[in-house]
Amino acid sequence: MHRARPLLVTFALVSVALLSASCGGSAPPARVTSPTSPAELRVFDHGVDLVDDPDILGGHWRESWGEELQARVGAADIIQLVRVNSAQATRIPDQGPSYRLDIEPDGEALLGASTDVDLISTEGDGGYVSVDRNQTRLLSTDFVLYIKWYTGEAGAISAHWHLSPATPAVVRRIQYLIDRRRTAPEDQSRTVVHES
Repeated sequence: MHRARPLLVTFALVSVALLSASCGGSAPPARVTSPTSPAELRVFDHGVDLVDDPDILGGHWRESWGEELQARVGAADIIQLVRVNSAQATRIPDQGPSYRLDIEPDGEALLGASTDVDLISTEGDGGYVSVDRNQTRLLSTDFVLYIKWYTGEAGAISAHWHLSPATPAVVRRIQYLIDRRRTAPEDQSRTVVHES
């Protein structure tokens, strides 16, 4: 009986080591980099925009779209291309109707580390209506996902997010802003940059 116990302990340790090694390739854990401001909550609205070609926008609409894009890129912890696999209507107690979007990353992240997270949009979120009205369209389009991590209830880290169509025109503007963000001095990385 004494000989069996060390063998079982050795087997358990080897199993734990192998399990840990197999999980080692996962993405780094989510980390809150800064508090979310009220202005950032407006652009990480748990919703979707369907502007696939900003060049067709005029006047105030184009200016507003550009400012929102710039705010998202400037504050995002992660920007990545994704495909929405499903949009499931649910009901969260004390929050009412909601949608859970199951996404699949499409390659490496444009900014930050790629992640695979379910996106939740509840009736009280600013972008809820955009998900509710376009739930079927979400399943037929590739998107750019912007995530800003925040600390939620009980200290759990959750995602504020927004989706934009991953068209060449949109991705080109995002990449331009990411490049500007990476080359800007630390204290100016969130300043407004107007693309010509």
